[in-house]
This record gives sequence, C-alpha cells and structure tokens, in this order.
Amino acid sequence: MSFLKQIFAYIAASLLLLLLLVGTMAAINQWQQNSTTAASQQPATAPQAATSPAQPFSPQAPPLTPTAQAEIVKRLTQLETQQAKNIKRLHAVTNLQTAQGTVEITKKDNRWELTNLFTKTRVYRQPILFSPPFTRLPKVMVALQGLQLDKATTLKIEAQNITPQGFELVVTSQSDQRVEQLTSGWLAVEGDS
Repeated sequence: MSFLKQIFAYIAASLLLLLLLVGTMAAINQWQQNSTTAASQQPATAPQAATSPAQPFSPQAPPLTPTAQAEIVKRLTQLETQQAKNIKRLHAVTNLQTAQGTVEITKKDNRWELTNLFTKTRVYRQPILFSPPFTRLPKVMVALQGLQLDKATTLKIEAQNITPQGFELVVTSQSDQRVEQLTSGWLAVEGDS
C-alpha cells in the first residue's frame, strides 16, 4: 500500500505544481492586461507628465537562454513521461480481478479422507470454482474465520492446485481428533504469473 501512497503523492504534487504554474502565468497575463487597459483609459485632456512605462513591483528576471529553456522542456517531458507510467501502473493495480468466499465444514461432511495411518492424518478437500475464471493464475489466501474442536488438535488449512478456474481448499487434521465445525474465508487476487 505504501507504493500506492507514493504514486498518489507524486501525482498530487505534479498536479499541484502544474496548477501553480498555470495560475502564476494567468496572474501575470491578467496583470499585463490590466496595466495596458489602465494606461489606455486615461483621459486625453488631463495634463500628462513625462512617465516611463509601467514597471512591475519586483525586478524582472532576465530572459531564459535557449539552453535553459531546453533544460526546462527536457525536465518537464521527463516528469510527464514518469507521470504517465505511474498512472498506467496505478490503473493496473486498481483494476485487479478479485474473488472471495467462505466455506463451512462440519463433522457431518463426508469429504474427510484418512490419508496416512502412521501419522493419523485425515484431509478434507473442497473444490472452489471462480466465476468468472481469472485470465491469469491468481494468488489465493485462505484463513480460519471460525473453529470449534472437541479437544486439542493440530490443524492445517491451505489452497492447493490453484488454476485460473479455481482451487482446492485443503484442511488437514489428526484422524483421532474431531473437527466439530470450521469456517474458512478465502480471497483470490489476480497475480503476476
């Protein structure tokens, strides 16, 4: 998320700088127009003293050299290119395909299978299908949302066999221990394959 914050901050700073530049140019233009209009609206019958042209309140900066102008244009072009790249990256991040859901497993489910007699483990497998399927292999995260056990037990929950169409939710526990009820939440996010 800090990457997104950095992109937003960069875009906001760029836009603020652009607005400040446009506002300054508009204010200078308006000031020049007001100076010209005020000078042309003076009555012709009034006695005129010898005056010099209107001067700004602060000394004018010397005109930019062609090299300095080229440097400014080059830097502006670099900033605009970087901003376009950042906007493209931001657009890619904010348009990710996602899917989520929950699965509730109870002691009455018949998907539990004894997988190893020596380690006394059993496994529950639940296929999950995405609707619509992902275009690329997604990242899938699973987590416990609720758990009720009859006594202390070892429990493992994970996503296996992940494809763009779905995945298999796999819960592994000891065969001599009973899972009364388990609720698992899952979230799939379009990933980088």
